Amino acid sequence: MKIPMIHCFQSPRFSGVSWPWASQRGRIVSLYFVTITILFMDMNLMAPSLSTIAEEFGMDDDERDMKLGGMVALGFFFVGAPVSFLVGWLADSINRSPLFAVTVFVGELGCLGAAFVTSYPQLY
Repeated sequence: MKIPMIHCFQSPRFSGVSWPWASQRGRIVSLYFVTITILFMDMNLMAPSLSTIAEEFGMDDDERDMKLGGMVALGFFFVGAPVSFLVGWLADSINRSPLFAVTVFVGELGCLGAAFVTSYPQLY
């Protein structure tokens, strides 16, 4: 007995159907990938440079581990956790595209501001 194949989605290459969004899909996925990479870059960019940053701030090894290794990561958590709940609630209430753009913009303002930090308290 032969089982019939059920096709939920037809491929635009084989069906002859022109999908207007098919050409934009790759660009949208690429833009999303770049945006997420940039958003998470600031957390992982500091880790290999902790010793250099501590020298610039005049910290010893214990201060470096406690302040840069622990307190900054804790600050990311204490700010990020409540904001993620807020953004999740807003995503159910309003259009997600502008919300995503605003979230990325505000998140990157902090990353940009980190470039101009000259002392430890300015990280907060």
